[in-house]
Order: sequence, then C-alpha cells, then structure tokens
Amino acid sequence: MRDFIGKKKMRHYSVTKNQKRFLIIWCLIHSFALFVNLANIEGAVDFSKTEHYYEPSYFLSRENKPEQFWPFVTFYDKTFSNFTGKWEGTFYGIFTAYGFEEFVFYILLGFAIIFIPKLWRN
Repeated sequence: MRDFIGKKKMRHYSVTKNQKRFLIIWCLIHSFALFVNLANIEGAVDFSKTEHYYEPSYFLSRENKPEQFWPFVTFYDKTFSNFTGKWEGTFYGIFTAYGFEEFVFYILLGFAIIFIPKLWRN
C-alpha cells in the first residue's frame, strides 16, 4: 500500500475491547507470578492441627529453581521424613521457578496471540 508520493504507508492495527481485557488480565497474572517469586511470598495452609503431622501446603512459591522453565518445573516432590519415618509429599507452589525469562516470554506470547493473526491476514 502506497500513498500518492510513492512511500509505503504504515498499517495501523486496532485492538478490540476483549483483546484489551485479555492482555490486561494476562499481564496481571504474569506480573503477580513474578512478584510472588521475587518477593519470596509463601501462601501456606497449615494442617498441623490435625491428628497427623503434615508440612504446610504452599500455594504460591516456596523455592526458586532457575534452571527449570515454568510451567515445566517440579511442583510436587516426595521426601523421606526422619520425624515421622514416612515418605511425605511437598508441594513447592504454583509459581515456583518463575523468573524474568518466563515473564518476558509469556508477556511477548500474550501480544503475539493478539497481533500475529492480524499480521497473518494481511
């Protein structure tokens, strides 16, 4: 597409209201995941008041494992407890090992979900 001088015109792509909502929610979820992991926030539920001893279940982040790429990380692991003499499961949290690399990748993925179909159609 060229204007009357012969220069190429830039195309402007519009974003719908639903696409804006998707991007805002997408960015908020991944910003929350990054903040939780960098600030070492642990959301735990303590089951120690029951008759059996359980380690608290962490729903956010417990360990940072930078060698793994989220969500392909170890969320759950079994360890042997010398205290109880049994194998116990440990849940590391939903956002374990979530770092800057994952944040940049998933933010760019969100924009790609919106803009690649628009570029593909033209």
